[in-house]
Amino acid sequence: MPLLYTQDLRREFGGVVAVSDVNIEIDKDSITGLIGPNGAGKTTLFNTITGLDYPTSGYVFFNGRDITPMPAYQITRIGIARTFQNIRLFKEMTAFENVMIGRHFRANHPFITKYRALNFILGRIYVHKEEKDIYENSLKWMDFFNLLEYRDEYARNLPYGKQRELEIARALATEPEVIFLDEPAAGMNPQETEELMATIKRIRGLGITVVLIEHDMKLVMNICDKIIVLNYGRKIAEGTPGHIQNNKEVIEAYLGKTDE
Repeated sequence: MPLLYTQDLRREFGGVVAVSDVNIEIDKDSITGLIGPNGAGKTTLFNTITGLDYPTSGYVFFNGRDITPMPAYQITRIGIARTFQNIRLFKEMTAFENVMIGRHFRANHPFITKYRALNFILGRIYVHKEEKDIYENSLKWMDFFNLLEYRDEYARNLPYGKQRELEIARALATEPEVIFLDEPAAGMNPQETEELMATIKRIRGLGITVVLIEHDMKLVMNICDKIIVLNYGRKIAEGTPGHIQNNKEVIEAYLGKTDE
């Protein structure tokens, strides 16, 4: 069974069908690319899967569980993280504080007993343990992205490429099974894009499944195991990079069709 899949997922805005009865399957430990022309419905599909939007009809399943009714915060807690096309960092906080917020999101509070004194003792022990966990886990992800030198810098002061990495680090601090990356290479120079490709492969190497929207075809073709293509909200193709490159309908969606 796929790690995550949709059944006839549809999202309408008035008379506009942004996602049209889409069925996709995401395999565990894979890198899946979601591509298509501007306005194809890619981000809307991401939003309906990750709980930022609610589908008009259809279903989303994760680990065999129907997660369609869940809000975004619950979906994050069961193991689905995401980043955004436009970077959404807490820019008035330090880089380290941003990652700590991601880790704090996974915190679970202990059961409360009926004894106040015991609650006080257990609470102090738990809080200390939780703070240590948040600190050490956040350091781990800062190190993973070579961001330790920016630890005390405000997020707004980081170079653009580092801000992208910081947002991914914050998402990974929630301990996801799958991470959705919305145009992670947008605005990056060629060197930063090469580094990002290597980073995505390293993330998959940790056993984390990756799904990404991307317009950089070099990146998509070089790292994705499978590519799904949307056009006008409809899935028009799915397959390996080699298959997609030679798909006539995909070529027409990007380049248009000549009249004979």
